[in-house]
Amino acid sequence: MVEFVQLETTIRSVRFNSAQLILMGSQCVKTGKRIVLRAAGRAWSEPFEIGTTWRVSGHKTEQTLTRGDYTFKEEVVNLDSAELILRDGEAFIRLLSESKKFSGIGRVKAQNLWIEFGENIFDIIEQVDIESLKRIISEQSALKLCEEFRSLGYIRALQSLMSKPLPSAVCLDLVKAYGCDAVDRVKEDPYRLLTFMQNWMRVDDIARHEFGIDVSDSRRMRAAVNEALLSRFNSGNTAANLKQVKATIENTISMNSQFVEKALEVEGGKLFKKSERLVHPIGPWLMETMIAEKIVARLKQRSHGPESIDHIDAAIDAYENENFIDLTTEQREAIVLSARASFSLILGGAGCGKTTVLKGVYKALESDTAGVRIHQIALSGRAAQRMQESTGFPARTIAAFLQGQEVKVEDLGPEDVVVIDEASMVDVISAYYLMRRIPDCVQIILVGDPEQLPPVGPGLFLHVLADHPGIPKTTLKVVKRQAENSGIVAVSSAIRDHRAPDFCHQDIDFCSCGNSVLNSRAADAYFALGGTGEDFSIIVVCPTKSGAGSTAEINAQIINRLKQDRPRVRTLSITSSGLEVVDLTINFVPVRLGDLVLVKKNDYTLDVRNGSLGKITRVAADEPEDNDSIACCIEVDGREVEFPVGKLDIIDHGYAVTVHKAQGSQAHTIIFPVRKSRLLDKSLVYTAITRAQSRCHILGDYEAFEVAVKSPSKATSRVVGLSVALEQSGILEVRLRG
Repeated sequence: MVEFVQLETTIRSVRFNSAQLILMGSQCVKTGKRIVLRAAGRAWSEPFEIGTTWRVSGHKTEQTLTRGDYTFKEEVVNLDSAELILRDGEAFIRLLSESKKFSGIGRVKAQNLWIEFGENIFDIIEQVDIESLKRIISEQSALKLCEEFRSLGYIRALQSLMSKPLPSAVCLDLVKAYGCDAVDRVKEDPYRLLTFMQNWMRVDDIARHEFGIDVSDSRRMRAAVNEALLSRFNSGNTAANLKQVKATIENTISMNSQFVEKALEVEGGKLFKKSERLVHPIGPWLMETMIAEKIVARLKQRSHGPESIDHIDAAIDAYENENFIDLTTEQREAIVLSARASFSLILGGAGCGKTTVLKGVYKALESDTAGVRIHQIALSGRAAQRMQESTGFPARTIAAFLQGQEVKVEDLGPEDVVVIDEASMVDVISAYYLMRRIPDCVQIILVGDPEQLPPVGPGLFLHVLADHPGIPKTTLKVVKRQAENSGIVAVSSAIRDHRAPDFCHQDIDFCSCGNSVLNSRAADAYFALGGTGEDFSIIVVCPTKSGAGSTAEINAQIINRLKQDRPRVRTLSITSSGLEVVDLTINFVPVRLGDLVLVKKNDYTLDVRNGSLGKITRVAADEPEDNDSIACCIEVDGREVEFPVGKLDIIDHGYAVTVHKAQGSQAHTIIFPVRKSRLLDKSLVYTAITRAQSRCHILGDYEAFEVAVKSPSKATSRVVGLSVALEQSGILEVRLRG
């Protein structure tokens, strides 16, 4: 049924935004009901921003959507008209409803205050006009509102910013960052707004029309160059060639070539350094330079003297005898090198025995150095846990290590050895903090596989060091005897060499199917291969979060086939009548006791890490009252963690996870759905398959799989400055002298 409606509604999310179409989630001011708004992309003079309130009219329809086997309905209004009625007040409303200082004044009351008084609310608060405020809120809340605003001190700054065409969230962030000086700081350089808005066209328009900035103003030039460099950095690059920077300024920021040349000439030297081939933004260049200098400082130190060779050889012999193994020549060479070098790499793919070598290095170090202390670290909690299980030595996340939870990093000495596993995951920022804080006298060993995915963050660390001739390293290539018959090892070895593999093994196979059945087939495989939903022995690893073969769709398919009568996790939602207790859902799928979950972000207050996997072991019996109420208990990496309502947004279902999140983890069985995607490349395919310990089932588009395997890895397209920094630090001279 189609119905014409007029209503006032607040934008809560922007689902899709293009020149042709905008889809938004909104909440009706009067009823609190969720409504989808559909608008032609070019028809509106004002942008639809999250938090803004509009008076809209149009024809309403109801649509039915399916997520896995879950069906739900949405009301959709196709907009004929839309009038912005509550942009200016949104910052005020959010400040009151989101800050604990104003507890007792929720969003609905804050919104009613603005509707009633508009901009006069600032005068009313400043004059402590309790009688006026009592028309909307209680006397106690009114007194608290006036008192807290007076203590904040930035009421007029907020009011002034709200008079500008700035998003409400930006107004709020500005006063939180700069306090009473917020307006002056923006007037001083309007391009400071880029830190908060990250939209060049919008900020440039505000700077020129609201603050009178000339097109040739030095502040504009500096901001244009900086924005071009930042866009490169956000794509994973820490350097660029000058041609790329010019093209970015001309195309992305819409500057003519004459302006670009002048901007680079006038402001470039303040924002980047030039090497022979590249330009290096100052921030990343300082990090890469420091990393290089710290590596060189280690390599300048004397390795263990020649007399230690006998100790190491004897230790290797003892290690072989104790474990009934025969090391290959390259494994013995790797143990000798990493036991003696102050900085070294142990590289290799699946089945080459990196862990065997690492345990041999520990044996050699213990026999040669009295009181040696091994510190094993990895980026993710799962990688650290797996490292501990495979070596028998304690392991921690990099974050826990840097926090000094067991020993202060700066207090480490010559008897300490830091071993970083899954080092391909470490980006330039993490590498910078590690190399800066670990004393130069501490031995460092990096372990990893440069054929895996590049870091999620910017730059490259292990990938660059693995290719540099000045770095002491051993690359293990010989597959261990016990892995020679492994199809997983054979297939992954072929992929490393950009060859389409033969699927003629029992432990790995490829099943072709179309995108339309990819989700259901992946869920079928999960249960057919022994998945119960009880543990992580089987994991589906996906290239994407949405669409065919995605985590959202396959999680929904799997969960729908599990027992449904388990207690649900409860959370809070804002409605027109205030906070309401509702079921927690992820991608419209309820979250229940016993569900497997993934942690999506680091949270140091809960001490959980991005990429960690867990299981909901308890659901709170009492309904939550606020964001601090405990909603459930999750066992994460072997530890029980109580999750309050306010932290539930950092979890996702964990039956299917992205390949990036799975990096550093392994499971007995891996299911890998494949479809054509810009994310699909050799390193992603290789990383997905090598997560499997015993069984790997690949399904989907074989042609897309083969194209990805034969194409270059995306890591090779990153432009970074670490190699240049190493050369300028004199690493080759140090190695020649050594």
